[in-house]
Amino acid sequence: MNKMSLIILTLLIGFSQINKVFSHHILGRPSYQLNEDSNTPPSLQGEAEMGEFYVTYMIYPAFPKSEEPGRISIYIKRYKNSRSFDGAVKFTARYENLFSFSNFDSLGTQRLDDSVYRQSFNFHQSGDYTIRAKFRANEEDYTLDIPLRVGAPKFIGPIGIVVGVIFALLILVSTVQYSRSMNGKTRTQHQIGRQS
Repeated sequence: MNKMSLIILTLLIGFSQINKVFSHHILGRPSYQLNEDSNTPPSLQGEAEMGEFYVTYMIYPAFPKSEEPGRISIYIKRYKNSRSFDGAVKFTARYENLFSFSNFDSLGTQRLDDSVYRQSFNFHQSGDYTIRAKFRANEEDYTLDIPLRVGAPKFIGPIGIVVGVIFALLILVSTVQYSRSMNGKTRTQHQIGRQS
């Protein structure tokens, strides 16, 4: 092996070791700050203003499925000093459909944990849900309703069913009208044939 190939090989090995030194940073964050949500985008992210509070929420994983665990994270900050609300937040959920008038079922009550209120969930049925977060501050109740889709959306929703029924009725009416007009023409032809 000549000296030039040895130098190139040494440089390649050196560069590969430098790359390993910096590999613990992902998107500018050190690896010790990563958790199970760091590389998973939230499926739903939103903000709300509620009285003297500013509320931000995120739901993980990106696409929640039935029979699989998920989690909602809520951040509640005060406008005046940006300090976190330190109280209890009660989480409830309700399955939404056209014929559902059921009450909200309890998911749990959470206390502040590192500036976040975290609530896990696991729904057994795909569909649309509403997650409700309630808390009380300064003798006033605050309620935040968050819509959530679990599982893939239905291929045909309620609007698609209505459009399909209307389309089927239009085809049925046009078929009946065509049949009547053909019967009328046939009768007219028979009457002309008898008269001649």
